[in-house]
Amino acid sequence: MRKETELTGGKGTASTPLTRRVNGVEAEKAVFRGAPPDPEVSSKTARRRFSQPYKMRILDQLDKCNKKGEKSIILRREGLYARTVLSWRRQRKAGKLEGESSLALKASLKNVQQNKRLNELELENERLKKKLDLANKIIDFQKKIAEIMEIPMGEIDAKN
Repeated sequence: MRKETELTGGKGTASTPLTRRVNGVEAEKAVFRGAPPDPEVSSKTARRRFSQPYKMRILDQLDKCNKKGEKSIILRREGLYARTVLSWRRQRKAGKLEGESSLALKASLKNVQQNKRLNELELENERLKKKLDLANKIIDFQKKIAEIMEIPMGEIDAKN
């Protein structure tokens, strides 16, 4: 009470410019009536969650900004931090942030990639079939040579 009297110049708790606190609450209103407020702070505030279409919309708006300060205006209007938008951009670049149109695009790209892989595997399969056919012909030729030279095949297997 002494401090309040000093600030008001001995006038009690009258509302004067000197009685205002830093946060703008007058000294009269700061007096507790009844029980004081609970000093416990809540354990954790709920985090904001943003939908993917919202993120994509904001990123599109920010990408269209050309003038100085336009991005800041959007961030202030939406209550976002630049760091949040940076992480959204990284997600979009990595393909983790997708809207409806990009999902369809990704599905079509996946089909193209699968078709390309299928064609590669079919070509490899044909190449391996030709190689196997050549190996079988060489084995047949070796068998015929062994018959002509009258070399029993059992002796060849026993030496190895």
